[in-house]
Amino acid sequence: MKRLRKLISIVVSMTLLTPSFAGDVKLVKTEHGATLKVIARNHTATFKDPNRESASQPVRQFEFFLVAEPGKQKRDGGEFYPVTESDDASEIRWIPAEDAAEWSHRQAFLLTPKTDRGTVQFMESLDDVKLYWNKTGKAKLIGEEPGGADVLSFFPVVEEFSIDRGKEVGTAFRTFFLVGAPSGEPGAAPATVTMQRLSKEMTLDIAFCLDGTGSMDRFIDATKDVVKDIEKRIRTQVQLTNRIRFSLVIYRDLEDGEPVQIVCNFAAGMKPEAFRNALDSIVVGGGGDAPEQMLEGAYTACTELDWNPIANRHVIVIGDEPSHEGAKGLRSMEAVLKAAQPTVSTTDLSGLIKRITIHSLYVGDPKNGNSDLCREQFQKLAQGLHNPGLYAGTKEEADFTNRVTELIANRMRDVEEIFRGDFEATTKRIDAKSDPNMGALGAVIKGIANGKVAPGGFGEGFVAAIDPDGNATIVPHVLISNRELSRFNATLKFFVTILKAEADPGVREVNRIVEGLQRALVTMELNEELPAIGPETSLSKVLSLALGLPIRNPLFDVSPELLKAMPQADFKRLVDSLQESQQSIEDHLTTGHFFSLGNETRPQYRFSFVRMADLP
Repeated sequence: MKRLRKLISIVVSMTLLTPSFAGDVKLVKTEHGATLKVIARNHTATFKDPNRESASQPVRQFEFFLVAEPGKQKRDGGEFYPVTESDDASEIRWIPAEDAAEWSHRQAFLLTPKTDRGTVQFMESLDDVKLYWNKTGKAKLIGEEPGGADVLSFFPVVEEFSIDRGKEVGTAFRTFFLVGAPSGEPGAAPATVTMQRLSKEMTLDIAFCLDGTGSMDRFIDATKDVVKDIEKRIRTQVQLTNRIRFSLVIYRDLEDGEPVQIVCNFAAGMKPEAFRNALDSIVVGGGGDAPEQMLEGAYTACTELDWNPIANRHVIVIGDEPSHEGAKGLRSMEAVLKAAQPTVSTTDLSGLIKRITIHSLYVGDPKNGNSDLCREQFQKLAQGLHNPGLYAGTKEEADFTNRVTELIANRMRDVEEIFRGDFEATTKRIDAKSDPNMGALGAVIKGIANGKVAPGGFGEGFVAAIDPDGNATIVPHVLISNRELSRFNATLKFFVTILKAEADPGVREVNRIVEGLQRALVTMELNEELPAIGPETSLSKVLSLALGLPIRNPLFDVSPELLKAMPQADFKRLVDSLQESQQSIEDHLTTGHFFSLGNETRPQYRFSFVRMADLP
């Protein structure tokens, strides 16, 4: 069976299927003239029979299906929709009604360029849309458009509303969306962070940034002990395999041959034994004057390692001397902190999760003449700009080992909870503020929770067609198959030929025009009972049958009788308008973006989003 594996956008974004049907399966038609569709709210399955015990096929979230007659049915196993995937399907399958959301339209909308309006917000109710427009109160926001100027996101029109704004009537839509819509390209992956994505993809990425000069030998050995302990923990929690990743950056003195060196990156450090081998390879030495290249090492760890896009990111800086700072060409404290924790919106979850929490352990002698400066620098690093880390001063290896092991073990707990979907446990610690070193992950989880979107990322809300300042926020589109668009193009061409032959008012014949409309209707091969064509039948009616959508241009709402009596100038304007529409459609067929659904390869079953303004 062909599968339709396309994702909505949401920030969410979505591809929408509304083809014409000619197969043996009768489909449920909605009051809007579209085929009823259901969208998977979460990861679920379709079943051979209407019960969950029968043979199943997995269904991804936001995968969608066409509903067969008679529609939703109550069976012994609960309520199910009979669904199909294509217009020539030979099999009906069943999807649980509780896992599906009905979508009865065929329209979608694309957001206008951000430079022309305010940020698009998804709201909880129509009353919130009114508050948003009138600026008379705080609207309840449940989501925001995806970030990035180049992100294209299509959203399905679930329902359309007209709202009195005083001087004018505004339009609002109910839609489905994801937290951060995916790209408009069918099959694209989500562009931001959801609970589901955290559970599936998140790693704990820890970069050790070690002073590699001669005085650090015993603490490098202590770090090996930490890694051995973590390795034992991973062996007892197999779900954490490949979820804990280490990297190693060594820094030395400015005068040493290679003052900063990446010894092990995360790809290799995913295996604890590989990371221990990297630690074994360190040859301590150098460090002529007291200050080291600690800040350059920390900056390298923040900017040059292969961090996982979905990771809880931590850098542990370990050293016993302060850093070179202030001289021309040397890295500053400010540069390191900005690289680690850039300032982003609290709703930009993709930006928040990229923040790196820096922990610093000063392991030098407090009697050292540079100890005050060293403590000051290490404390500033740990303080950060947004997400404070752990600062500790110690010169005992055992104390060092215990502190670092506890720090990593706590962060491993985050990964384990999120992997099994226990976000409640993590959220409780965030709310209680009992775990101050969680890093950016806490802000990300709170951001998702504040969006009021279910852990699976499926959201439903309202969006306004204009912002409070009257700027358009959406561009209406409709999904049309190559087959429908080609048929419409051929019909327009046929009409132009017919009417050009009747250009002279003195020779126009109603019967000839009627016969031409009849021939056009027959050539469409609609595989359904054809309506009668007579002198009072409008061009719009025949064109609507060809396209599968209402024709909105009143110029085409003319019958053969009206055409016969039409003045020459009006007749020419009609023919020119038909020809312009035909050329626009032909251009889209030639250069527009079409895509296949599922495994379908036949060109006539490819689809495209077409702007409503480009249709007559």
